[in-house]
Amino acid sequence: MNTKQLLKDVLGLQYDWRIGRIEKDDAQRTVTVEIRYRKNMRLYCPLCQKRATGIHDHHERTWRHKDLGDYQTILRASVPRVKCKNCDSVNLIAVPWADKMMRITEPFQRQLVAGLIKMTVKDVCDTYDVSWYTVNKALAKTIADLREKKRYDQVLVLGIDEIAIRKGHKYLTLIYDLTAGEVIWIGVDRTCETLKEFIVWFGEERFKALDSICCDMWDPYLKTIKEYRGETGIVFDKFHIKKHLNDAVNSVRKTEHRELTAEGVDVLTKTKYIWLKNPSNLTERQEITFQELRQQHLKVFKAYQLKELFNFFWLYRSQCWAERFFKSWYFSATHSRLRPMIKAAKMLKSYWYGVISYITTPLTNARAEGLNCKIRVFTRRAYGYKTVQMLSNMIFLGCGGLNLPPLKSK
Repeated sequence: MNTKQLLKDVLGLQYDWRIGRIEKDDAQRTVTVEIRYRKNMRLYCPLCQKRATGIHDHHERTWRHKDLGDYQTILRASVPRVKCKNCDSVNLIAVPWADKMMRITEPFQRQLVAGLIKMTVKDVCDTYDVSWYTVNKALAKTIADLREKKRYDQVLVLGIDEIAIRKGHKYLTLIYDLTAGEVIWIGVDRTCETLKEFIVWFGEERFKALDSICCDMWDPYLKTIKEYRGETGIVFDKFHIKKHLNDAVNSVRKTEHRELTAEGVDVLTKTKYIWLKNPSNLTERQEITFQELRQQHLKVFKAYQLKELFNFFWLYRSQCWAERFFKSWYFSATHSRLRPMIKAAKMLKSYWYGVISYITTPLTNARAEGLNCKIRVFTRRAYGYKTVQMLSNMIFLGCGGLNLPPLKSK
């Protein structure tokens, strides 16, 4: 097998295309491969796919391909523009090794995207000697193609969460398929309009047919969900509820600490995490401190008891008994004379429809939070991304459940 035939097989060129001259530049460390089309090749319009009437002119184009050893491989071809009577237009024909708008070949595009899974964008640019723009365009094209092929017809349980992307309360809304553990949609900000954009993309009828939606108690999300499907199927993430109760306990601690410090008592100094941890997670030293503090009739201990008592709510499987438990707990919390606990109890009562739903549909955003940690790894590794779109594409690459083609030439 000669060199030209070998290159033709490696590039996956069909009968209509053949290898012309091959030039090696040792100074620039490049190998330039000329590709020519067969003179009697049938030409088709790239828009309507019908037979073209003739060649209008040619465009000289180059593409970067996967390296041959230490040499960069450049493909060069004089690509014809064809006339089409059906479309009444002149268009550049499609070539089999690259997309019309790309300056790199499909195998090299896949190589760059595969590198992003393990390396930072800067490392990929340095390793393959390409610009940030090239990497960004390769990633965007790959993600767009893969998401176009992916189907979301089987999604029945959604998770809705947000992540902060920069200072100043700038967020991305992330929609998850909780069953598959995948990110299926990303929107900028966390407003009603953001969620409506998702519903338009997902389909209003499919959105109404969902079994359940797990989210936190963020009013813009809830307002939009209720607009399309009422309160049916809304389940509040129990970890967000636990966070609200922890915040209430911490508020009680800070207020009491200030009061005691003013009186010259510092028993609550460096005790923050004793009240926020699960009892089983306390260290030996924290356990000793906790046993000493519980004897002193502190307000924070009373708030801590209310927080721990609410954990029994998640064990119920009967709505009737869960409601009876909550009424009893609500009475204790609202009569505790601890303002943060009273506020937390009233908040749970006002959002009761989504709290009680957990009893029959025990959903959480735990898988979503796990994916958020993975997303943070991508973000920290690159020290952020130049554009929100690139960050979104990186999230889809790592957490979107997309089937990246194998890293092999066609």
